[in-house]
Amino acid sequence: LLRYGSGMPLYRLERLQQSVGVPLPAAVAWELSSQTARSLERVVEHLLHLGAHAAVVYNDDTPMRIGQVRKEIQAEKKPGRSGIFTTGIVFEGVLDEGVRIRILRTGRRHAGENLGRLLDQRAKDQPPPLQMCDALERHEPAEHPTELCHCLVHARRQFVEIRASFPEDCRRVVQALAEVYQVEAGCRREKLRRGFQEELESRKIEPNSGLGGAVGYLLDRWETLTQFLKVPGAPLDNNPTERLLNLETAVGPSVGRVPSRGDGDAACPVSPWVPAREPILPDGRGLSSF
Repeated sequence: LLRYGSGMPLYRLERLQQSVGVPLPAAVAWELSSQTARSLERVVEHLLHLGAHAAVVYNDDTPMRIGQVRKEIQAEKKPGRSGIFTTGIVFEGVLDEGVRIRILRTGRRHAGENLGRLLDQRAKDQPPPLQMCDALERHEPAEHPTELCHCLVHARRQFVEIRASFPEDCRRVVQALAEVYQVEAGCRREKLRRGFQEELESRKIEPNSGLGGAVGYLLDRWETLTQFLKVPGAPLDNNPTERLLNLETAVGPSVGRVPSRGDGDAACPVSPWVPAREPILPDGRGLSSF
């Protein structure tokens, strides 16, 4: 719980154990964590297989630091990729409508590549899943079709970040998006899109300004941002994966880095299972939480 749920480094955990009279060396704690991770491998494999057939998929990634992998990259003469990433993938619509499966992977692959490897297990007769992510192309699996949905929270953020410069225009967008979450109806959102398009074309909004960039982001991705109006079950945002990754980053950055490849590997199967994490359902029921 303390290591993989709250990000406490093992050396601090060792001191805590010593202070309460129950010595637990960091090396022993790591061995116990590693054994737990190995015991969950078959369970994780089954979760991956189930997730590959889910109706809805959320995915995202975040930078991570692993000392051993960084040394391997530095030793390469021309590394094809210098980044290290933790990918979070949340599957919805597995077994029944209320169950979510949460998967974490840390390595040199982006979120789209990791999702593609999982979708390799998907039955050929299954329709493409709904995929919720932000607008980075690296989050899309190259070799598997998906029904792409883009995150409304990321679109909203474009306007929140420039609200000091364009308060009235940004307030109009943020309030309209708030209505989306209250009532998922499309009439006012379509009116908003046409209005902004007309203002850009008439130069009432300067395309090269900060507001023009935010509006352009919204209009360029209008179809994928509003999939929830056309496709039953399409999500509004990527918040489930964002929450998963925000919790996962506590494991590495609390000590500045994850020391070795092994520690990063163990964090992935162990972390989503610890009860300290946010429950999947209001009653805590789910396949990756107990």
